[in-house]
Amino acid sequence: MVHRAPDSRLLTNLITHEKEYAKHFAALFPLSHAALASLSAYAAASPAQPIPPVIDILASADDALQRYAHALDTWREQLVALKGLEDDLAAVLRDRDILCVPSSVLLSLVSYPTLPYVASPVSSKPPSPPATPTVRPGWAHP
Repeated sequence: MVHRAPDSRLLTNLITHEKEYAKHFAALFPLSHAALASLSAYAAASPAQPIPPVIDILASADDALQRYAHALDTWREQLVALKGLEDDLAAVLRDRDILCVPSSVLLSLVSYPTLPYVASPVSSKPPSPPATPTVRPGWAHP
């Protein structure tokens, strides 16, 4: 599997869907409380014995769902924090790419001193450049 840089759109999409899920999930709690209250009122008015244990089980399930909702909110907060960290990292990498000058650009800044070409009766080829390059003023050597 090839490793690719994370796409911030994927994380943004996940955060959006988790937010919608949590919103719809939280909408169930008022209905759950109302249904449990109605069942409790019915159990109080009814002489049937099996209803109170069912009410206790449903109340326990409701409490578990409340804890799940809290964990879901914590998860969403962590995703948002992760998104912030990824955005910061992307900004740093972008700035590094902008500020770091590639070596090919640095090499174009290095120049060799030009010597006037003087034709020599012994040789017809121009003199070779000096062994050590010089750097243009104002530019640092790599």
